[in-house]
Amino acid sequence: MGYRSAATYAVHFEFNSAQLTGESLELLGEVEARLRNHPEYLVDVYGFTDATGSAAYNLALGQRRAEAVVRRLVAS
Repeated sequence: MGYRSAATYAVHFEFNSAQLTGESLELLGEVEARLRNHPEYLVDVYGFTDATGSAAYNLALGQRRAEAVVRRLVAS
């Protein structure tokens, strides 16, 4: 059985932070509801940054951002 993409969402964070914006918190609430209705869905979460700062710093920030999204989805 193959996989297909159901949807892609982009959430945003405060600058230089893993703090989700209010708009992103609302969006993640909608995503959580969709996941609740479709427990068969698999989810990939990626954390991105801009090019400001060192590669090591941005890697850690991207990780914190991805973890913030997962925590929000799991907590709902």
